[in-house]
Order: sequence, then structure tokens, then C-alpha cells
Amino acid sequence: MTDITPIQPSGAPGRPEGAHGPGPAGKTPGDSFAKLLEEAARADRTGAAGALSPGQGVPVSPTPYIGPIQPGPAIQAAVLDLSHRFLALAEKFQTQLADPKASLRDIAPLVKDLEAHRDELTGRIAALPAGDPGRGLLEEMASLVSTESVKFHRGDYV
Repeated sequence: MTDITPIQPSGAPGRPEGAHGPGPAGKTPGDSFAKLLEEAARADRTGAAGALSPGQGVPVSPTPYIGPIQPGPAIQAAVLDLSHRFLALAEKFQTQLADPKASLRDIAPLVKDLEAHRDELTGRIAALPAGDPGRGLLEEMASLVSTESVKFHRGDYV
């Protein structure tokens, strides 16, 4: 059989100083933790160069004031109106779904209203230019209505 040498602790004779080299500031692994902790605390009390004192944080520059944000021509009144109506319908739909007393027959007219609103959204999306920020918002709304409509008609809420 092969002769296996016994395992020796790091720093033992004939072995390298340690698996990770010497510790901080040339300390050897044999130094006690309490001694190292005391030295670190002493350095904090004396205010070592570059160290932050207690309560001192990293300085942060203030955010520049950009002024009030005015709705420009890209955000049109029709887009805002459609958004408000969508949010009202979506909230009613959510409330009806959460109500254990509401049956699917009670919710069906609300789904029809959402589908009609989706058709209105789709018509408005086609009229908006491609770079209009309101277009993305309306597309998200139409997508959400389509998803909820499919889930309702498929029977996911039974």
C-alpha cells in the first residue's frame, strides 16, 4: 500500500504558512480573534486615516430640480380618458371576482364592457403614431383585457 502522511495543521514545520497566506497586517493564524478585534476597535477610536467615524455616511449629491412635468402633445386627453375608464372597469372586475357572492352570470356583463373597451382601445392605438408613449400604455391595457376575457370564457374563474 501507499504510505499516507498524516495531516498536519497549517503552519506546521515543513508546510506552507497557511492555506490563505498570512492574515491581516502580517498576523499569523495563531493570533487570537479577541486580540485582532481589540486592535481593530483601537484603530477606530483613534480615527485611522480614511475610516468613517460613527454616524458618518457616504456623501450623496442632491438630485437636480428639473421643474414641473407638463403633459405634452404626446399624452393626449383621449389617452388619459381611456386609461381612467379602463382602470375603473378593471377595479370593478377585480372586486366582482373577489366577491364570493357574485356569480359568473353577475360578472359576464362586466366582461362584455371590458371587451367593448378593448375594441375602443384598439381603434385608438391605430390612430396614434408609433413613437407615442401613450401607445404602449394602451397596448398593455388591451392585452390585459384580452387575457382576462379569454380566461373568463375558458372557465378559469369557475
